Amino acid sequence: MTTKTIAENLLAEMAEAGDATARCELGSRLSSDVGVGQDRDDHKASELYKLAADGGSVNAQHNYGCHLQKQE
Repeated sequence: MTTKTIAENLLAEMAEAGDATARCELGSRLSSDVGVGQDRDDHKASELYKLAADGGSVNAQHNYGCHLQKQE
């Protein structure tokens, strides 16, 4: 079991509250393409990218599009 830092907990709280930038960042951390500092989960990354893209994050729109293209 890993202990999350204060920053990781805050990022998760912000994403849960609907912050598109936080959702995109968490998606990137979970993605097997980018993933940093935690276990990879492409399904969850895709969900976060979609939510962030729908919330107006241009970076998430790009990342979600790349993720979908990779799935083909």
